[in-house]
Amino acid sequence: MAWLPGRSNAQEPPAPTAPPAAPTAAAPVLLLQNLAPFARDEGAAVVVPFAAGAVPDTPPWHVPDTPTSWQPFGARWPDGSVRQALCLFRTGLPALGERTLTLAAGPGPALPTGVPELPAVQLVVSATVGDRLFTADPERQEDLELGPLRRVELRRARLGDSGLVAEVILTAWRDQLHAQVDIAVFYSDPRLPAMQADLGELAVQAHGMALVLRHAGRSGIVQSATADGSRCVLLQKRALGDGQGLRRTGVLVPIAPPAERNRPTHHAAAVAPLLGATDWRASGAFGPLGHVPPPPPWLAGERLRAYLARAHQRFVAGDRGGDPFFCGPHGLERFAGQTGDQADFGLVKLSLVAATGMPSLLFEAEASVLQEACRPVHYFEADGRPVDPNAHPDWIVWSGRTHWHGGVSKDRLGKPVPEPQFEAHGWTGKDREHWSNNYLGAFAQLTGAHWARAELQNEARLYVAGQTVTAGWSTSNAGAPRGAGRTALSASWMLLVTGDAALRARMDARLQQVYHAQWRGRELPAERVRTMAANDPDARMLDGKQAYWNPWQDAIAACGFAAQHRLTGHPLARELAEGLATNVVRHGWLQTGDRQEIATAMRWQDGAPLDPASYATADLSQVQWATGTAFATWAIGAVEIARVVAVRTEDTALRDKCEAIQQLARAARKPPEDGGMDRFGEFDAMRWD
Repeated sequence: MAWLPGRSNAQEPPAPTAPPAAPTAAAPVLLLQNLAPFARDEGAAVVVPFAAGAVPDTPPWHVPDTPTSWQPFGARWPDGSVRQALCLFRTGLPALGERTLTLAAGPGPALPTGVPELPAVQLVVSATVGDRLFTADPERQEDLELGPLRRVELRRARLGDSGLVAEVILTAWRDQLHAQVDIAVFYSDPRLPAMQADLGELAVQAHGMALVLRHAGRSGIVQSATADGSRCVLLQKRALGDGQGLRRTGVLVPIAPPAERNRPTHHAAAVAPLLGATDWRASGAFGPLGHVPPPPPWLAGERLRAYLARAHQRFVAGDRGGDPFFCGPHGLERFAGQTGDQADFGLVKLSLVAATGMPSLLFEAEASVLQEACRPVHYFEADGRPVDPNAHPDWIVWSGRTHWHGGVSKDRLGKPVPEPQFEAHGWTGKDREHWSNNYLGAFAQLTGAHWARAELQNEARLYVAGQTVTAGWSTSNAGAPRGAGRTALSASWMLLVTGDAALRARMDARLQQVYHAQWRGRELPAERVRTMAANDPDARMLDGKQAYWNPWQDAIAACGFAAQHRLTGHPLARELAEGLATNVVRHGWLQTGDRQEIATAMRWQDGAPLDPASYATADLSQVQWATGTAFATWAIGAVEIARVVAVRTEDTALRDKCEAIQQLARAARKPPEDGGMDRFGEFDAMRWD
């Protein structure tokens, strides 16, 4: 086992080379990167996007002179054509190097027959609770993917009556000795009333191969060799709360010293995954909105390469800390309801990957999005299957948890009511007003990783269980407009990556029966204030003297409904997006000279707009501008919707106001401290027509 590499080997990114050319419809271009200091020859999986109507079924491309297999996944275009697919093939890369591949037309060399063999390995998950030891060898459930070059198998098992359930996703390639593996352990059991499992130790032992997990330093993983494999300790003397888990990823490598030709590949696989990406700009397929914002001007040319190199160096140097429940920079905070801006907010994330085809940021994002398993929102049946909300019609979710009120959620999944406090290490579920999964969604779409798709599938189940449509239920209200918008955008990411039919049906039903039906200004003419929601006086708004509406929140709602329309084509989503966006710019956004500002709150006068003089007044009983906040940045996507509507309807005044706001906002962009993508760029990512 002495030949196994340590985590300190990944120190420098590949030497800069020219970025790949933007792909054309006829020839997608892939960029592969090897961030490990060892050469490698192994299976590669790169997600390739396609424009609507371009690929009815199997993509007609291949890696030159190489057997190439395709695996479409997620939602398709409205005409049924493929939106994105995994391109699977074998390739070699030098140490700390990269390779550009231009796909060739046609199916390519014949694919082998049969299916790849799974490695001969036993993975035993063990946990100590008090003086008891629980073990399980996860058993086969199904093939998540089965093709001529790659097989992906899901395994699952309960650890006795500990309340723990273990999942393993094993990825095997044809004629490849090592395999990728994803491991997750959650505490959730309807047979146990206990709200947490106090663990002495949680570990995984591999027999027949060595398990090497990535991000071990920052995750507090302790790895050691054994006589017939390896042992990885995931957790020591810590609790897992109800619905909470740990998700880890890595590789299984042979324990016998490999042949000289395989040795570098196994070293490389243990250090970092083989990364691949392509340019998504021409496809219109990236994210629910289909728009890839360009890199900012300070990242032009080789400055982008230099930034990515610095980012990777910082990431490698940061593989320490030893906290299994750490919260990384690519996602929401542990406490999802934290006020103010959060790194996950925006319309897209990881746009630098989609804009350039350079994939190194995916390795960094992986460490963060794996931690979504730490949210206490993962629920399992007694037999270890995930809880299906369709089998639990009386189970109602609020902020990712079983609703706190026993009269609302009569099905408690075996837990007491009122729910006792429990240890979740600061992690919470996502409430409607802060529901965001931009990093997770973008990572899943750009990589096709099955574990990331599973996390989004879990969120889809939570959406169905909590975003109800039954009249009279407290969970069947539209709520705050920002919550409606963020939830719609998040649900669109879930649908994009999973293609889940039950989710799509609930999104459509909620749009029609809740959001559109409860739209306060729906029937008012355009010259009136057509806000989504009006609010009673609040001490925090307009000195607590007046009913009010929130323009910045309506703008977020418009962007969320725009995402839903772009993905599903639902006409009511378009109506809401355009109605709210044009209303916000007309009545809720100040633009004079070199000043542009959205309002935090404006007096609600039963649809009557404020008189022009009130816009310039300091009277906080009329209008409260969002000076000193990020609200104008959060809302900028709605301005593009309004601009396109103004052009279509020949509303010159509205068009001019939109363009002035955009020009002022874009001119004010500045590089962030790390020199990378700024916050504004991934909010200014709206595509509309």
